Amino acid sequence: MISASILGIPSIINTKFTRFLGKASYSIYLMHSIVLYLLEASRFYKIIDNLNIISPVKFIISLLITAGVTVMVSYTTYKFIEEPGINFGRKFLIRKT
Repeated sequence: MISASILGIPSIINTKFTRFLGKASYSIYLMHSIVLYLLEASRFYKIIDNLNIISPVKFIISLLITAGVTVMVSYTTYKFIEEPGINFGRKFLIRKT
């Protein structure tokens, strides 16, 4: 928070949500292609494409749902896999020294 102030990052960008995205960015990176594949395999994008609305709205709907699902899956993997692994690594390194 202090470093953000020093660097001049606007507080509108430096929120709890954006800090979470920073922490979970690796999980997001790993999960986004899986989410895209599963949504495509489930024909989700085909359903959106068949809606009787203009293409930019279809794109925005697809984008928001894909991003939302990706963040939810990434939160789960971050909380139950990545965070415990980081904590285990810290404990392991403390015992080593």
